[in-house]
Amino acid sequence: MVEGEFFFGMPKSAFFRTDKKKAIVIGCSLYDELREIEGKEGFADIPESMDDIMVVEAGLRRLGFKKQDITMLRDPVYQ
Repeated sequence: MVEGEFFFGMPKSAFFRTDKKKAIVIGCSLYDELREIEGKEGFADIPESMDDIMVVEAGLRRLGFKKQDITMLRDPVYQ
C-alpha cells in the first residue's frame, strides 16, 4: 500500500534507488522427482502454481519492471 511518502508503512527514503531492475520468477508445479525420495511419496503436483507466477509477473510489471527484465522459469530442471 502506497501512501504519500510511505510504502507499506516504511518511508520511501529507506529503499534503494535503482536505475535497472531484474527479476527471476521460478514456478514449480511438477514434483515427480521429489516423490522418488523415501518419505516424500505423498507430494502432489501443483498445476495452479503456473497461474501464480503469472500473477507475480503482473505485480512486477505494476512495480515498474519491463517485460524484458523479468525471467520466468517454469518447472526448471536442476542438475
